[in-house]
Amino acid sequence: MSFQSIQAGNRLDIKVQYRNIGDVVYTSRVLNVLDAKNQTVAITMPVRIDKILNMLPNKEYEVTAYIDQAMMVFKGFFEGYAKKDDDYFVALRLSAEGYKIQRREFFRFSCNISLTFTVIDFEEGDLAAEILHAAGMVDIHEGVAKDIGGGGLRFMSDSDLNLEHLIQTTVQLGDATLVTKGRILEKQYLPKAVLKYQYRVLFTDITKAQQEEIAKYIFVEQRKQRKTGGSEDE
Repeated sequence: MSFQSIQAGNRLDIKVQYRNIGDVVYTSRVLNVLDAKNQTVAITMPVRIDKILNMLPNKEYEVTAYIDQAMMVFKGFFEGYAKKDDDYFVALRLSAEGYKIQRREFFRFSCNISLTFTVIDFEEGDLAAEILHAAGMVDIHEGVAKDIGGGGLRFMSDSDLNLEHLIQTTVQLGDATLVTKGRILEKQYLPKAVLKYQYRVLFTDITKAQQEEIAKYIFVEQRKQRKTGGSEDE
């Protein structure tokens, strides 16, 4: 799928990799096409919670565009800021061609699976802290995964965590034990629920092999549901 598929209103996710905290995703939206020949669009200021992304020239960004029912990944390059009707916007140049993300990488399968997780609150390069964490000498929290896919999961817990926290989750998917790191993207407080906090997590270091394990688990569970005519409760 090419740049020509980009239209006003398309949602964009702009991923930035920081040395100390890993991948962070900022959200934007296409306002209009500025220059079709040079693949340049006007987009809203990329934001993450209450933070605006300060884009840099000569830096390549990974931009995911939501086009109809597909997700396409382009290379993005900051071309500058502009102002129209008292609002600022970003001029973003995209690569002419993008590649389609496979459905298994973003499809979320509803489930109800116990999991454990630990909070990674030490700085990159802190070898002593890394050893303690690897040895399990940290607080282990419990939760329940409510959906899972190749890109992340949603879970509930009584543990009160902060947005942007990096965590390591362990969940049993059939015969496979999935251990991966993820960043908390969304947090919701549900006072009437048994588990008071709901989190959405983006995997930050998942391997293709682990994604295949998730896809295999989803395939097996969907086949079971088709045979019984039921599904997991939310």
